[in-house]
Amino acid sequence: MKITAITTGLGLLFASTSFAVIELRINPNEETFAFFGSDEGNMIPFSFSGGGNGAVVQFRIDGLPSPPTQDSTILIYNDDLTFTTSPVGTTPGSNFPDGRDAAINVTNSGGVARVIVSFYAEGVFTIPNRNPVTITTLGAERSYAGFSSVEKEIFESTIGIDIPLTPGFGTGYDPISVVAVPEPEAIYFSVIGVIAFGLAVMRRRRKS
Repeated sequence: MKITAITTGLGLLFASTSFAVIELRINPNEETFAFFGSDEGNMIPFSFSGGGNGAVVQFRIDGLPSPPTQDSTILIYNDDLTFTTSPVGTTPGSNFPDGRDAAINVTNSGGVARVIVSFYAEGVFTIPNRNPVTITTLGAERSYAGFSSVEKEIFESTIGIDIPLTPGFGTGYDPISVVAVPEPEAIYFSVIGVIAFGLAVMRRRRKS
């Protein structure tokens, strides 16, 4: 019974972290981030500069704290480890010359700071026949150490904010939720708390 109670408690802890939306987890200490979760919606047609047609969905947040220095950088991920798409016939974009399938763009221009997150799909993609498209992220850790100090400040300021769809760049997807990666100590004490809870439940059952 002791093992069952503890296992149940741990299950509740990790079950509470599941969700049906896309989450962007940022680790400011390590200057890394990763996408988790999945969501379904409608992408829009997109012509790849390297040739071929596909689709894109884009999320954008404006009005972030704007440092005085103007800057703009786009991080491009040129592999299929960031996310997958379905139905069959839609694949993460690979027709860009650089093969990007997902991108984060941080800009600060004219006193307006913004962060843009884009997911690209390609392949046999005929709108609207292939919609809705499910994006399933894979939790692959990425570095944003290449950002300037200004861009890092802007990017990290999104923690605790939901990034909504860019108008005209897709429908049906929920905003991306941005959270900070829990510190190892916080995870440790959470697990200890759940174990203590499980033991308390076991004691109550024995008394009853």
